[in-house]
Amino acid sequence: MLTSDNPTVYVIDSDALIVATLQKLFSSVHIEAEYFNSADACLARIMRCSRGCILADASTPELCVATFQHRLSEDDIELPVIFLSKGSDVATAVDALKHGAADFLEKPFNDQMLLDAVHRAIEIDQVAAADRAARQTLRNRFDALTAREWEVLIPMIKGSSNRMIAGELGLSKKTVEAHRARIMRKTEATNLAELIRIALRIDLLGELTQRPFGRQRKDHPPVGLSSFLPESER
Repeated sequence: MLTSDNPTVYVIDSDALIVATLQKLFSSVHIEAEYFNSADACLARIMRCSRGCILADASTPELCVATFQHRLSEDDIELPVIFLSKGSDVATAVDALKHGAADFLEKPFNDQMLLDAVHRAIEIDQVAAADRAARQTLRNRFDALTAREWEVLIPMIKGSSNRMIAGELGLSKKTVEAHRARIMRKTEATNLAELIRIALRIDLLGELTQRPFGRQRKDHPPVGLSSFLPESER
């Protein structure tokens, strides 16, 4: 069952007859939709936070399947895309699916098959949006760590004991234990295994295990979460 807040089908099609058919079809099942006669017009309207899916005619003038998918990626728009095409255009279908399309349907389309594809695409978007929100919540927990806690976290992930961490950072074992307890509390991890699982889920583990640790020079202070994320996400 669809539960997203106002998911919208963004339709790209320059055929007035097809648009009229889709308007009637979507209205009959209470699916919100917006209509555009070009890819540029659609991309100008869609925002990163938009929810739903895109239904695009692959034969729309100036719409190249690969280029369109690339532009969505560049704009951080992760809406699933369903492509329509006249006739059995196998090459276009393969190209669309290869570049990440959620589905590919032929014109003339079967109404129920189209609705099923749209519902699947919206559900895919809902799951992906929920996962992104959950990952952001986890990242926010790590972002709350202090610089010193990050210094302790790195060797923790690498499996160093409290005594080893204390020696490398010039701290007492008791101080390291206190930092470790705060790290677990802030990240809401119940044990080290869960902490590692969280780091894996938000793509931090590889960066953490490759980063050296030890006494920090004053001109190279420890940094927070952003330094461990891909440049595009900083």
